[in-house]
Amino acid sequence: MIELLREKAKSVKPCDNAEECGNFTLTFSCGAAMFPNDADDLKGPESCADDALYIVKKNGRNGFDRYRKQEVSSAR
Repeated sequence: MIELLREKAKSVKPCDNAEECGNFTLTFSCGAAMFPNDADDLKGPESCADDALYIVKKNGRNGFDRYRKQEVSSAR
């Protein structure tokens, strides 16, 4: 699923004529978490996924990571 989203994002064009739009760079970063593995309630995975996204962006962006409690503790 993540690869499909990444490929879709790469194909996005802001307009038909690149000379009119100028150049731009599009990156895709994603953090993921699962319930009940990573959280005790249904709202928890959102926070955990956000923590995983924070780590992706801290390490240079344009990537994907799954929530890992030990990594979050050391990253902040």
